[in-house]
Amino acid sequence: MAYAEYTLQQEKEKNEKKAKDEEQRKQELITKEEMAVSLKKDAVSKLIHECEKKESEQVLEQETAMQLISEASTKLNVSLKSNDLCGAKVAQAMLSTGNSKLHDTFNQLLRIREEKQKCQQKMARLEHSKRNSASLYDEPAAKKRN
Repeated sequence: MAYAEYTLQQEKEKNEKKAKDEEQRKQELITKEEMAVSLKKDAVSKLIHECEKKESEQVLEQETAMQLISEASTKLNVSLKSNDLCGAKVAQAMLSTGNSKLHDTFNQLLRIREEKQKCQQKMARLEHSKRNSASLYDEPAAKKRN
């Protein structure tokens, strides 16, 4: 009888240790995954910040191009009123340069915004995966109570 109790006690301790080791393994796995997701989120966050910086630079470039177009338009009007063909040619060159610069910055801004949107979607997926990774390893509530 004592031997049977001793065997049951050892079996119970063995099962408890096994359960404890399994729980610790799960916790370590969750921690590793959370760290990996955190590192990825940091990298994506930096990319988003860089995109925002590039975006603001392109907006400033667009404003500069629009100012050049405005100045060229004014210069062209003045040159045409005074029949200054040389001034009109300079104004036309300024307009052409301004329009070209505006077109280029617009296209660049579109590419930057697309890249930023992709990064934001990736960040959202990482947020979603972080929430799901913890719940994947959770045992059902009924098992936890036993």
